[in-house]
Amino acid sequence: MPKTATIKCPSCGAPARIEGESAPTITCEYCGNTILVPEEMRSKTPSQRVPLGPSDIQEILDLTEQGNVIEAIKRVREKTGMGLAEAKVFVDRLRDGQTAPRPMERESGRVVVTTSTVKMPGAGVSPKAQRAGCVSVGGLMFVCLGIVASLVAGVFALGGADNPIAQLFTSKSGPLATIVPAAIVSPFARVNLYDGRLLPGATDVADRPTLVLRALFIDSPEAERWKIISVDTSTSAIRWRSATSTSARFVAGSDVVVTADKSRLVGLDANTGATKWETTLPDQISGGCESCLSIVGQRVVALSADSTVTALDVKSGGRVWSRRVSGINKLWTVGDQVLLLERQDKDPFATLATLIDADGREVRSFPLTCTPAGQTRPQVGYPYDSYAVDSSGKGLYAWYGSPNSCLQKYDLGTGKLAWSGATRARATSHDSAAMVVVGDRVFAGGDRAIVMGDVSGKVAEILTEEDYTIRPLDFRDGVLVVRAYRTRGTSRFELWGIDIASGRKLWQHVFDMKGGPLTPPQRASGLLSKDDDDELWTAALTPGGVAVIRITRKPEFSALVDVLNLKDGVSAGRKTIPLKNASLLLSTPTEMGWQGATEWMLIDNKPYAFNTATGTLAYQLP
Repeated sequence: MPKTATIKCPSCGAPARIEGESAPTITCEYCGNTILVPEEMRSKTPSQRVPLGPSDIQEILDLTEQGNVIEAIKRVREKTGMGLAEAKVFVDRLRDGQTAPRPMERESGRVVVTTSTVKMPGAGVSPKAQRAGCVSVGGLMFVCLGIVASLVAGVFALGGADNPIAQLFTSKSGPLATIVPAAIVSPFARVNLYDGRLLPGATDVADRPTLVLRALFIDSPEAERWKIISVDTSTSAIRWRSATSTSARFVAGSDVVVTADKSRLVGLDANTGATKWETTLPDQISGGCESCLSIVGQRVVALSADSTVTALDVKSGGRVWSRRVSGINKLWTVGDQVLLLERQDKDPFATLATLIDADGREVRSFPLTCTPAGQTRPQVGYPYDSYAVDSSGKGLYAWYGSPNSCLQKYDLGTGKLAWSGATRARATSHDSAAMVVVGDRVFAGGDRAIVMGDVSGKVAEILTEEDYTIRPLDFRDGVLVVRAYRTRGTSRFELWGIDIASGRKLWQHVFDMKGGPLTPPQRASGLLSKDDDDELWTAALTPGGVAVIRITRKPEFSALVDVLNLKDGVSAGRKTIPLKNASLLLSTPTEMGWQGATEWMLIDNKPYAFNTATGTLAYQLP
């Protein structure tokens, strides 16, 4: 495929660039929608990789010595078909003398070059000097390490990790601790981690959660190198692993982890990883929404690309019900029921909200319609407009209409309109981040305005800013925290605290560095370089205030943590958390979820947990 291609976002129609990644989906920069990349436009899979010869290795090393790291990464990807993250790891380790070409291995009938985690002789010496000595010393090291690895394997096979001889190798203070390289005993020495989820159950940082992740075992001799793995963060041990593919997605429940590889669904025991059931859908999972694969009570609900919603029994995988729908890209869980928004058969421009119980019975169905201010003709909601369901599962909130809009609440218990209010603000379509429901209030944000509706049905614009797009984040004690993006002049992101009683801006926190947020819309993407001033950030309302975490590479790789006072925006004091990573370039971090005041992230494919209450690193992979 070409290095760069453009396709149209099916949600908002905006152009979306494909940068040659092997990932099956990309995110629209304009509306945050997940787009399924056509099979023919994806880059080479691992089974299609071609070998790297000695001259190729030399060329890549020369490029890194000249400072052309990005060009070296591009060259590796062109020659091997590696993904961006994998090629970056390869170049980083080759440059730092941590990897050396190893005898070629066969994979799916093709010969590929793999790498070893063995430290090359002359660590800290220039790569050119290292290469000069690798022929004589390197060969001897491989032989010695092979003997040691065999000895370690034999020791563990005889008595396990608890026997005294094995402890000589694993104990940090044992006499052999400095002889055996850590990479030999570390289960993550050659593993890249992706798409992390916190397994439900842990409530605070003292209760160490289990992580479920998609992992790439780079030097695995197995034919299937992609795995779904479970990691116990209290011990940093891999509890189990299950084979999957680069295009797989998954959802984690308290008892079952469900993986989807195209149209194939597999239910794995969340504790052991054992396969409990396997089934096939009518089509592959839709790439249009995160909730297209969900666990709803005792059901697994999947929306496939042919617009079929299928519900399976979570324990057996048996099909309970299925339903063909039209024009849908969102699913909500309401207790043990599913809420669908789809187009009506008779009027393709009208949205129908349908509630379905666990056995597939239609509980109720109702259309969404209103007459905005200044208009005589009624408008209808579209499936792609802004919607939200409250935490109790009793209310559906809708915001739609242009140039004027309606903000409404529907009672899901009766299917009737609870209240409706008209506003002159323009509703934001295709944006799940445009609405926040807190208690009996709903806040909606878009271009230039924030709109609020309360339990009485009163709808009002509480703030108008001409030069900003505004997204509500959270609300507490009369203060609404919003994320604002300045569109006039030099663009930048800001956080505001808004007094909802007066509409007055209490404080403003400015992100004046390049980079961007870790959450859509306008989620940051690309690579974080040591030579750039970029910082990537996230923010959330925690018990102690508004927590802000910045990830930066300059002057050192670190996380900067501020907790802002909700009333005045003053920081309690910035805490700097040093992080360790030798990579020249870091991929954009991925949020795995908040656990009280602690945020879990994947940074350069490794999990971290930041305790914003103490400004400390609560967890990192050893």
